[in-house]
Amino acid sequence: MVPEPSCARWLPRFWLGGLVAAGLCGLGALWAVWTTGAWAAALAWAGGGVGWAALAGVACVGHRLLQAVQSQNQQAVHAQQQIQTLQQALKAKDQQLAESEAQGRSLMSQWQDSLKALQVQHRDLQDAHAELALVAESDSLGVLGSRRALEERLNRIVHAVGERRAQAPRYAFLIVDLDELQSINAKWGRHVGDFVLGVVSTRLALAQREGDLLVRWGGEEFLALIPADDPAAARACAERLRLAVAAHPVALPWGEVVQLTVSVGYACWPFAPERALSWQEAVLVAEWAMQQAKANGRNRSVGGVPGEPGLSPESADGAMTPIRLAQWAAAGQIRALAGLGNS
Repeated sequence: MVPEPSCARWLPRFWLGGLVAAGLCGLGALWAVWTTGAWAAALAWAGGGVGWAALAGVACVGHRLLQAVQSQNQQAVHAQQQIQTLQQALKAKDQQLAESEAQGRSLMSQWQDSLKALQVQHRDLQDAHAELALVAESDSLGVLGSRRALEERLNRIVHAVGERRAQAPRYAFLIVDLDELQSINAKWGRHVGDFVLGVVSTRLALAQREGDLLVRWGGEEFLALIPADDPAAARACAERLRLAVAAHPVALPWGEVVQLTVSVGYACWPFAPERALSWQEAVLVAEWAMQQAKANGRNRSVGGVPGEPGLSPESADGAMTPIRLAQWAAAGQIRALAGLGNS
């Protein structure tokens, strides 16, 4: 509030006093004329009244002007108060904006940190995926392929054979079985058996040619898929793998030396022009040939080949089984081709 000036209090009083004095002067002039008839005294009283009336008018104008000034001052004070209020509101808005900017910077920093963490996790997942893919392509011994890799390659071959049967490539399956592994496990324990399997896996892997695929098939068995135009080529590969294991004894971790041997069975795929076997059936024939090698003294290679001309295995309903293979062998539809061994 604007403080009221002191003149604001006495101007109204002065105005009222001037009016009263003018009225008294007028009464004095009338009394002078009435009682004495002295017009000069009446005029004096009248002049005094006019003077007082003028002073009262000046006081009234001054009072009005003072009220107008006070009103302007009050409006100015009110406007100044509004300006201060707006300034305070703007200051509060600036503070809120500064806080929002700080929160935005904090959120941006958190987002960048989260993005970096996600990128690190993504790289870790990629590394883990690559490692899993590598594990999926290798066996538990770490140097050979896996069944999955073999099946994927066989599916590609089967698809290719189906599309261009006239130029179908020829392959052979080899089953390599480690002799006397059970006796090694019984004598020294499974950890020594695992060590021996690792040595055999390494030797077989080093004996592979480009284009061969050798996988751990189960237990002490290994399965190889090789390009081979005829049984002679398959037998040569079987002998190479057999000699890779048997040519040199193995030193066990404590220094004792043992002689390791393997028995190898092989079968061409497709089996014969008259009877094209599936790859699963060709593997069963190779396993049958490996059993023939075991039965004939171990450490040798034996092939499962078609019998005499005109006696190739005939188509039959149902899945291939060892019993059916035995029936084929008894009927001369399949025979064992003995290779080298015991050398």
